[in-house]
Amino acid sequence: MEYSILDTATNQPVFDPVFMLFGVILGIALYLYSAYCLYHIAKKTNTENEWLAWIPLANIYLMVKIARLPVWWLLVFLTAFIPVLNLLAIVLLGYIWWKIAEERRRPGWWGILMLIGPINLVIIWFLAFREAENQIAPISTPPNTPPSTIM
Repeated sequence: MEYSILDTATNQPVFDPVFMLFGVILGIALYLYSAYCLYHIAKKTNTENEWLAWIPLANIYLMVKIARLPVWWLLVFLTAFIPVLNLLAIVLLGYIWWKIAEERRRPGWWGILMLIGPINLVIIWFLAFREAENQIAPISTPPNTPPSTIM
């Protein structure tokens, strides 16, 4: 039996608008879910401009700020458009998520799991809404404040 994407009666490509609409709705739903989780991660790490989670591409800037990395890390994502170098962008995205996981007091290897298919939907939820039971201090602890001089 031969399978084809052409309609046998008209010899025209089969276009299924329902399937396409399902894909668009699923894509929007997944984007809104990840933006919502990133927004809450930013709030819980006291990162300013958490509303950037809702703006495409600006949310990458927010991820770099949550991870407490220098802003020049944004240049890494320019390599995503260059063949072969885009693999570097994937590896460095894993590192950014590693740092974000540590900021949320989770093991850093959780960030690597963010690179794996549907597992990332669960991991980002844990990073956003579950508090860590172990109290591992984040890498970027706030500076010590001088003791008060109350008499």
